[in-house]
Amino acid sequence: MATGSLRFMSDTAQRLLDAQVRFFLTQLEPEQFNALLEPELDHALELAGELQLEQVVTREQIKATARKWAVQVRVPGSIPELASEIANRLYNHPAQAENRLDQVVAAQHVEAFTAKFLELPLVQERLLESPLMVEIASEWLYRLASDAISQNRNLAGRVPGLNTLLGTGEQLLGAVAPDASAEFDVRLRELAEPMARVLLSRSKHALAGNTHEPWARETVVEAWREQSSRPVSSLRSYVTQDDLEDLLVLVYEFWLSLRETEYVHVLIADGVDFFFDKYGTARLLELLGEFGVTRADMLEEARRFGPPVLALLRENGMLEQLIRRRLEPFFESPAAREIIGD
Repeated sequence: MATGSLRFMSDTAQRLLDAQVRFFLTQLEPEQFNALLEPELDHALELAGELQLEQVVTREQIKATARKWAVQVRVPGSIPELASEIANRLYNHPAQAENRLDQVVAAQHVEAFTAKFLELPLVQERLLESPLMVEIASEWLYRLASDAISQNRNLAGRVPGLNTLLGTGEQLLGAVAPDASAEFDVRLRELAEPMARVLLSRSKHALAGNTHEPWARETVVEAWREQSSRPVSSLRSYVTQDDLEDLLVLVYEFWLSLRETEYVHVLIADGVDFFFDKYGTARLLELLGEFGVTRADMLEEARRFGPPVLALLRENGMLEQLIRRRLEPFFESPAAREIIGD
């Protein structure tokens, strides 16, 4: 019973305050909390069914809040540092070695994404013959040819055009001295680049003419299938931990610069306007359903977090202090003193 700060409270008022504090503490015990939760939630949802979004908040209020958090709020250095530490921990997590690529990304998703990617005008018009794509394709052909010559000749029959490269490579292999592997490697790389240009050009013309040219899609899918049984950790040979940290820094710096542009401000404002045009007159209960938030979800989360937090606050005395602090001013008020008869 905390009475030291109540210099002007009568004994009757003090006893009423103590009784009300005990009443609320009892209601917030685990058993009572669970009993109160459902009817209180149902009452809140009933009210949500009567209130429209634009009655509760205005679009200008939401715009101001969105601009604040997206544009104005200063991002402390601890945030990108924490993100980098989490990324590095995930990068080295044992799960990367315990899960195969095909367990994380299904083959049908790779096929669908590749097909859609090749339909994009940018890909058809520019990317397929860009220096970057030529470099990627030639490097892939070189690696595939090297592996096929030394390990897996059967793979060549699955990729149109690769047999030619392999046949030439094997001729080279027989023409050079056994210890001339470096020279062979150079010649194989030289052959991979023009072959990549030919195959990419064929794909570009076929896609532009809407003819059946499955090379690009089948090559990507076949490459995926060859690698899909490997663990996720095999990707570390392509993206190092330093690469990941550098990428995070670049994305962070890009966002800091982008969010200051008028472009972002306009998009935020237009996005909020669109949302209010679509949902401004909707009831709050309808919005919850629209975004998949159900009564069962709210009950589940309240029961997950409510009891342990309340138990901790009760144990360290903070819950009683909070209730008493909110009720004391009422019992000290002239209106309460008049009713009590002080």
